Amino acid sequence: MADLSLRPAARGAVALGLAVTGLLAGTAWVGEWPVAHARPVTIGVYQELPFGVARSHPSVTDGGRSSRDGRSTARLPVREPSVRYRVEVGARHVTAPIALTNNTLLAVAADHAGYVLLDGALTPDGASLRGASGVSLSPEGFVVAETDGLAFLDSRLQVRARVPVAGLSDAAPLVFADGTAVVSAGASLLRVDAAGTRRFTVPVASRAHSPVARTPSGRIVTATTTELLLLDQDGRVERREPLGDHPVAGPAVGLDGSIWVMTAGGLAAFDADGAPRVRVPSPTSGPLTHGGLAIATDGSVRAAVLGFGVLALNASAAPLWSFALPQARFVVVDAAGGSLVATHDGLLVALDADGQERWRVRLDGTPHAAPCWAWTAPSTWPRGRLVGGAALAGHGGMKIEALDYELPEELIAQHPTAARDAARLLVPSLAGTAMHRSIRDLPALLTPGLIVWNDARVIPARLRGERPSGGKAELLLLEPDADAAAGAGAAETWLALGRANKPLQVGHQLMLGGALHAEVLARLGEGQLRVRLNPLAHESVMAAVEAVGELPLPPYIARAPESTDTERYQTVFARTPGAVAAPTAGLHFTAELRSALEQAGHEFAYVTLHVGPGTFRPVKSHTLDEHVMHRERYDVPEATAAALRRAREQGRPVLAVGTTVVRTLEAAALEATADQVVRAGAGETALFIRGAYPFRVVDSLVTNFHLPRSTLLALVMAFAGEDALRAAYAEAIRARYRFFSYGDAMLLHRARP
Repeated sequence: MADLSLRPAARGAVALGLAVTGLLAGTAWVGEWPVAHARPVTIGVYQELPFGVARSHPSVTDGGRSSRDGRSTARLPVREPSVRYRVEVGARHVTAPIALTNNTLLAVAADHAGYVLLDGALTPDGASLRGASGVSLSPEGFVVAETDGLAFLDSRLQVRARVPVAGLSDAAPLVFADGTAVVSAGASLLRVDAAGTRRFTVPVASRAHSPVARTPSGRIVTATTTELLLLDQDGRVERREPLGDHPVAGPAVGLDGSIWVMTAGGLAAFDADGAPRVRVPSPTSGPLTHGGLAIATDGSVRAAVLGFGVLALNASAAPLWSFALPQARFVVVDAAGGSLVATHDGLLVALDADGQERWRVRLDGTPHAAPCWAWTAPSTWPRGRLVGGAALAGHGGMKIEALDYELPEELIAQHPTAARDAARLLVPSLAGTAMHRSIRDLPALLTPGLIVWNDARVIPARLRGERPSGGKAELLLLEPDADAAAGAGAAETWLALGRANKPLQVGHQLMLGGALHAEVLARLGEGQLRVRLNPLAHESVMAAVEAVGELPLPPYIARAPESTDTERYQTVFARTPGAVAAPTAGLHFTAELRSALEQAGHEFAYVTLHVGPGTFRPVKSHTLDEHVMHRERYDVPEATAAALRRAREQGRPVLAVGTTVVRTLEAAALEATADQVVRAGAGETALFIRGAYPFRVVDSLVTNFHLPRSTLLALVMAFAGEDALRAAYAEAIRARYRFFSYGDAMLLHRARP
């Protein structure tokens, strides 16, 4: 029996308000500002307050609701929550509360000695801290920014170690998976461990007390009073980009690596490399002074603007909705797109994904920290992980071992089935059972809807040749180099993987198949090269490649390409050349099956995503959030965008044929405006779908079985649910299904929250 070690994520508590920066790549949180109180602050534990993460939740208030822009005349009344118990704490700071998933709100405060947390068993537990401000979760417990340095706490809030740091900012530390913390101190940025060892110290001029964030690729991001800074994990500055105005909130980092900063003049968005993308002017008549930023898992942005309210934008900065709340100060977004807003005058307001108010309660005091999410089991709280900007139930921080499984080698398909549509089809259910069917049964299994295919065509990208000395060499073409200047004549510059009996160096010349001359222009790391290709007897590089190249079969197909692969490693609807790997779920479909699906009432649409070799690369990082996702080119035709819009209007389901279609549609949905399902046009995406990703477009999926430790396995796990996927793979192995590119398939339906 196969053991799929896809361990279920801990679920139970959603922690809010420790002025926390996420352990994981994601949104950085706004720091906490101290405030003096002349009286003790009452801290209560409130129960039965439905949180606005699901639209099916009833509201705790009766009467009116707010409009999309927050200007409703029938405002929801403020309701006193029921109180389970109260404890008075003499406090200088008050944070937002902690919300448990059983609809219990647990408040947290910091007194003059440090943080006091009250657990569900009514047992006070705390540590004596020195003017605590920013707090972050760590693998061992917490890292706390004190007045004179960092305190490293265990999960029971006992101090394990203290590290003196002069001039420490009050923003929460950025904590890495190895337990080291990155903080700003005076005019420096430093990374330090619990033993006091400094990994780096980087002088930073005009340092602003903004949080330190981390991108999915591992870059460290922070903002000074004048510029955005991107550094590598060793503290080397990779990019400086002017902000134009003093930063007010952020930087906040999305799952796709996009970076947002709120400045005095408005919002500024940057891409994952720090290049300016778009600016949104201030929604108020004057400069912005205080606020908060959060990015949802779909890339949309929530901005809490003091003096205005909450502004929601999509990933392209087009407005989605606004909510009038002049005292808005902090905001976070949950996995379903709901927002929780803390106001300067002591309100906690929950909004749904459309900006409709769900409930509001009054806090006992003014909140001085951004509400923040942490998921963990109640019995082990606070052993949780934070996800910037959205509750991902701890999936993003999952250790990569959770994507391991044991597969007998003989189940790796080495040849296609005799007929395309003869492949077996596993149809798992959420109950853990499964039907064993055939691809030919799809017309009877599907509700009529829209079926979307990837029309990418695999090019014969493997080129064998030799050096002038006679030594063997080989190139695997990846894609034309978009940044290169046009070559002379028919010459083109490409990115490629290279292999030879001796490492290929800049300036090396290759003769490929007697049809192409290649020169190595640059080594780009991870085996990639930039090469100039010049056809010798053909009119173009692609004509020469078609003449002498080989189909690049995946490495787990342990044989040389055969004549049948020329047809069978292409889909019947392949028409856009450029891929170096086939969209393999589409290999099962025939013209006859398409006709049967059409007769059953289905409509069809196409996208293009050129599959790159990164699709098959195993994840080598310790956790999924540390993995650097590869980029792939895609295109969504206008006709497909229109078909998706019709399907949504008609309530018809969308079936994606393959994970490449899922990735394309979900990436294009991030760029959509409020009246679109996806944005039509060409683009690139580094979207890494995993965990509790909120799928916007796709309802069902036909997909092959995927490699262990792969991003594709993480995607289908997010789509179908961990337990269902684990059971499906175990059943497939028990029933001797064929795996990978030439293997059998599954029909999956999206897991609903």
